[in-house]
Parts: sequence; structure tokens; C-alpha cells
Amino acid sequence: PNPAPHIAIITLVNPAQKNAMTPDMAAEFKALVGCLNESQNLRAVVVTGAGNVFSAGGDFAMLKSFSENSIEANAAGMYKFYRSFLSVLDFKVPTIAAVNGHAIGAALCFASAHDIRIASSAGKYAFTFVKIGIHPGLGATMFAPLLCGQSIGNELLLTGRFFNAD
Repeated sequence: PNPAPHIAIITLVNPAQKNAMTPDMAAEFKALVGCLNESQNLRAVVVTGAGNVFSAGGDFAMLKSFSENSIEANAAGMYKFYRSFLSVLDFKVPTIAAVNGHAIGAALCFASAHDIRIASSAGKYAFTFVKIGIHPGLGATMFAPLLCGQSIGNELLLTGRFFNAD
């Protein structure tokens, strides 16, 4: 039983890939947001990752599959993927990202979209889009400067450097 019945706990679970974010996970998350928003008793939502990793970010198999698609198909697919995870912004109650370990790329963007972020001192964090040659997605260009200030946010986005919770 949940010791705090008014708090929903959502866990990203994909242990074989360090909780990498897949299209199926995105669809499940969006559906869960809709379902939880119907609850009259919900007071907060906590999102965390299974094990000792929040998430390794976007699934590389998904990213690799883009080489087989048209630009238009990729744009539509990524918009749907991003919008599904950004549905965290649709919650009617406060959201907390309990970042229990590494959060890389899209996972860090997803955590950044929450109202509150509590990060593990054991985790490593980075907006690594530049390191794999793609534009920062999932709201990165908005969230990084908003949370870190324009200069530091831009540095993190343009270098992909890792940082710790401090």
C-alpha cells in the first residue's frame, strides 16, 4: 500500500537500457498523465527511475531508426515523443522529479520540466545532444537557460559537458 495515497509515484522502468526513454514508454506516460488528472484526490506526482539511474535519455535504437525515415516522418515522430513526455506539464498538481541517478540528454530535459527536481549526488547530468550531432530537444533550449541562467544554460547545451547535483 502507498503510505501517501494522495501522491502518485511514477517509475521509469527499462532496466536493460538504463531506463532509456522509448516511444512505448512515452505513450504509456502520456496515458498515465490523462488518467491521473482525473483523480480528485491527487495532490502531487513524483517521477523517478528504476534502480540507481533516472534515465539514460532517448533510446538509441529509436534514434538510429531515423536514418531510415524522411525528415518529415522524423519530425512528426519526435514531436509526438517529446509531447508525450512534456505532458508532465499538463498535470494539475505539483510534480517532483526524484532524480535518483544519472539523467542524460532527453532524461535531463524531462526532469527539468518538473516543478521541483531533487537530484542524487551520485548522479551525472548532461544535455548531450551536441555529442551525438542532434539539436537539443524535449524543451532543452528553454529549460536549461531558465533553470541555470542564460550563460550557463547555453554552455551546457553547446558543450554537452557533464555536471553533478551541486
